[in-house]
Amino acid sequence: MSDIRNYGFAGALQLEAYPGEPARRPFEAAMKLWEKGFYVRYGGDCLQLGLPFITERQEIDSLVQALSDVLRDD
Repeated sequence: MSDIRNYGFAGALQLEAYPGEPARRPFEAAMKLWEKGFYVRYGGDCLQLGLPFITERQEIDSLVQALSDVLRDD
């Protein structure tokens, strides 16, 4: 990961690109998160998050843990 940006519950994680394939790593991470039950957008070299305002703390914890697992395995 090369950068994190957020504003409230909206955020993005900029991922370091594979050489010559800037969009591949975010796509692969988004598909792994989908398999874990989370929908995140991806575009260019970023994973994009937009959580509902009614999100509970344990839901955020689950998402952060899934992100950690996916990015660690990458």
